[in-house]
Amino acid sequence: MQAIRPMPPRDPQQEHRAATPLELLFDLVSVIAIAVAAAGLHHAVAEAHAVEGILKFVAAFFAIWWAWMNFT
Repeated sequence: MQAIRPMPPRDPQQEHRAATPLELLFDLVSVIAIAVAAAGLHHAVAEAHAVEGILKFVAAFFAIWWAWMNFT
């Protein structure tokens, strides 16, 4: 039975560095999460709850951005 090893970081100086499938998946999930947060903001503004919608959007966007920045 093989032990689970942590994924080592990639060398940023590597020539012709391409994104891994995991990086691409994480980027895609981040984009979809931001789109969902934006749809919630649109709904809140349309229902005349702009301040509440903006606060929720900013909180969600910050959480998504923070996770994305720590992954990349």
